[in-house]
Amino acid sequence: MLFATMLIVQFALWFDARHAALAAAQAGDRIARQEAASNPAWQSDARTQATSYYNALGTRLLTSVQVPPPALDRAANQVSVTVTGRLAGVLPWHMTIAATAGGPVECFRPANGGGACG
Repeated sequence: MLFATMLIVQFALWFDARHAALAAAQAGDRIARQEAASNPAWQSDARTQATSYYNALGTRLLTSVQVPPPALDRAANQVSVTVTGRLAGVLPWHMTIAATAGGPVECFRPANGGGACG
């Protein structure tokens, strides 16, 4: 009975940590999508935003939180940001959590046509 209770608590911690990592990845992705077409420092800005967002959540569920450099797929005009960390829960093993958010690069195109992304 005690082990079943610990599994339930571990699942709740995992779910909450996964949600926090995804929220941080989405925050970084918003910056990446806005800046990838125009700002050469977009990767640094996206990583900083993701890290700052996770820290602002005030949760300590994940340790060793890392945000690798965001990916850019020029052919598909897509960017993605990943946040990873280790979940230290109530059970003796540690789990790695990774959450990725991505989407199309946003760019300005004038009404008269023309303009290009990237």
